[in-house]
Amino acid sequence: MVNLKTINKPTTFAEADLLQPWFAALLANSPVAVFVFDTNGKLVDCNDMFVTLLSSSREQLIGLDMLNLPDQRVSDSIAKVLKGQMASLEIEYHSITSGKDVPISAVLCPVRASNRQVEGGLGVVEDLSGKREADSESAQQLAFEKLVAKISKRLVNTGPEQLDQAVELTLAEIGQFFEVDRCYIFQYDSGVRTISNTFEWCSDGTSAQIDNLQNISMSLFPWMEAQLEMQQVMHIPDVAKLDDNLAPERECLLEQDVKSVLMIPMVENAQAVGFLGIDVVRSHYYWPNEKIILLQVVAETVTNAFSRRDYERALRKVNEQYRQFSSQVPLGLYTFRLSASGEPFFEYCNKQILQMNGVESADLILEFKHVHPEDLPELKERQAFAWRNHEAFVWEGRFILDGETRWMLIEDNDPEQDANGDWIWNGFQQDITDRKELEARLKDLATIDDMTQIWNRRYFMNAADEEFERAQRYDNSFSFLMVDADHFKKVNDDYGHAAGDAVLINLAKVMAESVRKVDFVGRLGGEEFAILLPNTPESEALLLAERIREAVEGNPADYNGQSLPITISIGVSSYRPNDQDLDQVIQRADKALYEAKNQGRNRTMVAP
Repeated sequence: MVNLKTINKPTTFAEADLLQPWFAALLANSPVAVFVFDTNGKLVDCNDMFVTLLSSSREQLIGLDMLNLPDQRVSDSIAKVLKGQMASLEIEYHSITSGKDVPISAVLCPVRASNRQVEGGLGVVEDLSGKREADSESAQQLAFEKLVAKISKRLVNTGPEQLDQAVELTLAEIGQFFEVDRCYIFQYDSGVRTISNTFEWCSDGTSAQIDNLQNISMSLFPWMEAQLEMQQVMHIPDVAKLDDNLAPERECLLEQDVKSVLMIPMVENAQAVGFLGIDVVRSHYYWPNEKIILLQVVAETVTNAFSRRDYERALRKVNEQYRQFSSQVPLGLYTFRLSASGEPFFEYCNKQILQMNGVESADLILEFKHVHPEDLPELKERQAFAWRNHEAFVWEGRFILDGETRWMLIEDNDPEQDANGDWIWNGFQQDITDRKELEARLKDLATIDDMTQIWNRRYFMNAADEEFERAQRYDNSFSFLMVDADHFKKVNDDYGHAAGDAVLINLAKVMAESVRKVDFVGRLGGEEFAILLPNTPESEALLLAERIREAVEGNPADYNGQSLPITISIGVSSYRPNDQDLDQVIQRADKALYEAKNQGRNRTMVAP
């Protein structure tokens, strides 16, 4: 038992007669700051950590009257302890050494003699700077994730005419969020190996460079060109320190006053089509990997938005050409008559319509021998409705001609009735296969991940949102699996990105084949996947997750005859009635995935 009454003058614990040796050793070697005060509130001893934390010296601290300090909260806490009570507080301590306010927390407790009388107190002090910095970084990361989600939603839902404005807003939001100086996009010029600055945002006081960076030959910057071709992120925290073999890139950046730069390739159909860039001209800047990953998501979303716009413009151009040439290009033309007695027949057919129906004479058209069996019932139903109600007829469907499926549009006008009571329709038949294929490509672009051919992030998250609403409305259950490929970076490093792509494609295929038809398998980005299991409680989800994990482990990818095994870690989370939104389900799955990786990977963990 520590007896502070034996300490008559400023001293150290080692000099106190009744201080137990083990306690003195504990004090001296404690990883936290510790101090002791007597019944008069005088500081009688402390360890080196306490001296360092207060940027002071032992001589200045020993004998300090802690009942009369500038911060009354500390003095009040000391007085509370001397009355036999515990105390704790958090304050900002002004460090003389650094000139900064240091956040600290202190826990204070009374020290009692054998007769339980208070003889002083013991304080333990912790520097909270690191914890607050970590909390601040986590908060910024969460805020950036929400910004990326907002950007992705905007770009996905923006029409082609408003896309440029949406991209400019995206660059401004990223630049302002990170307080950088320039945020921009370069795109390869069509048909040539030059590149141009197409979008740029600059902070106040930062000079714009977009007009100076047009039609630049990439041959002038061989390293940058090579990195883009390999689809590698270019992260340069200190431009001035670039090697001399990168002198062209270094000098170009320094001419723009760039101190740090980050360039993220924009990739379409496995080819670099440009890059998203961020300049810092006022200071050096290091980008942590977790932020680079999210910026890659932004770059991918912007690229997809540009791709959709290109496809939509191409479709619009095709449709315009169709309208221009439809009057000139031969179509299947006909005049159809339904007699007053109810007898149907073609009064006129040109040769094109006979070819489109795969027949030699008009009286064989109504047999519809070459209409796809799945589309035939609708065709007959619409035809009967038009005849019965004397209305126009429009139908799109499939024909099978010479073993090939062709899409046809059949359309005619409102019929006219002649003096004999016959109803007459004039119409045309057109092969619209090309248009249908283009529409299908556009639909795939909006919903399918280009590389793995499973659901993309946008479609998958929409499906998950709908499932969450269904669960809330009908009290259903569903489960969410967060999946991540283990050590995927090593595959890329050891075998190259083409091999990495083969691994991801095979991984997606195995997972898709391992789930039920009602389940959704989606790629969220990079090597991260997710699986949505409707009407599935946690116990069943765990069994399915394990089956998927084992299937992936047992089915390595084949790359140029070489077997590339991969394993996955899975986090399982199920809907709970008190969940307010889908994010809560996803966050639990994400934490379970993190725990699976923490425990050695290649395993499944269920969210607690």
